[in-house]
Amino acid sequence: MSKTLKYLLFSLVITLAGFICIELCLRLFFNTVNLSNSENQKRLSPLYKAKEWMPPLLQECAESLRTEYEPFIGWQRKPYHGKFVNVGSDRTRKTWNPTSFEAPPKVVYVFGGSTIWGEYARDEHTIPSHLSKILNGKTNRYRVVNYGETAHTFLQEIIHLILLLRESAIPDYVIFYDGMNDLYATYQAGKVETIWYTESIRGKINKSCRRQILERADEFLELHCLIYKTLSNLFKKTITPNRSLETVPQLAKEFASSYAQSFMLLSQLSQIYNFRFSCFWQPSIFTENTFLNTENTILQSPDREFLIKLYTETRRAINNQSLEHFHDISSALTDRKEPCYFDYCHLTESCNEIIAKKISATMQQELTKNPVASPT
Repeated sequence: MSKTLKYLLFSLVITLAGFICIELCLRLFFNTVNLSNSENQKRLSPLYKAKEWMPPLLQECAESLRTEYEPFIGWQRKPYHGKFVNVGSDRTRKTWNPTSFEAPPKVVYVFGGSTIWGEYARDEHTIPSHLSKILNGKTNRYRVVNYGETAHTFLQEIIHLILLLRESAIPDYVIFYDGMNDLYATYQAGKVETIWYTESIRGKINKSCRRQILERADEFLELHCLIYKTLSNLFKKTITPNRSLETVPQLAKEFASSYAQSFMLLSQLSQIYNFRFSCFWQPSIFTENTFLNTENTILQSPDREFLIKLYTETRRAINNQSLEHFHDISSALTDRKEPCYFDYCHLTESCNEIIAKKISATMQQELTKNPVASPT
């Protein structure tokens, strides 16, 4: 074997050994960071008072984020089974419900984004689980189903409901809990959007085969090679949309009109399929006048001013339309005695219960006006 070939082989072995060493060191470092100093834990620790279940809960929430394409509604999570987070084969989050009923229960569907799905909450402490506990407080009469999904918007949820109705899965009552996902999709696009990632999805469809292969390779390396991921993050630029505050009034007006059109579609569906519904505009840190504990750090982001104004003016525009069965509960947490928010809209488990109580009270009022017929 020539000296040149020996030198090349030696260099290759040394390079490979160095690569493996760096990769192992990075994995050790990031595992340590994830266990003790992750950003989510820093934010959640004061809110959950360092509960022993918090680290494994965060891990399970992260692991269960994997989704796959679902016709017409974009994406849904894959089935997942953990100690605190469980997603069934029907793609719904496990919800607390009574184990038995004296009579066939009334079925309640709950739609929304990750706030309804239950980000950073255990199965039995999501908004739908708390709602089920409240509704079944005296008599077991309701079965609540959690159809929440990360980043889903109001129209996506209606389309999801249409697909369920098509399969004869007709509920007695349907609840929609929205606001932030629709607003953020609009903020990202700079125009009213009814789904997240529109441009990204369009781009993926239109890309050449070669480009798609390169992106698949990039995704694979990002997932399995920390050296590649670290270098990629160093050179990757975070692009924050540059939105003018002057565009907010028109955006809010267009948003309210789009929301009303989707709302009217939902109203017609309820009449055709004979179910009741209520739509709730969710609370956000944007409209709170007081901040508790770490809440005051949430608004320290470059997009806060635009989002605050867009949230406020859109909320006002929708309220001005006086839509029947629309309920603005954005002030539900104003008198809170403990911190609730760890970002713009995700809440702690105890504050999920506050929201569930508000929804339950409104639902009971609606049912009193026009009771739902007993299931047959």
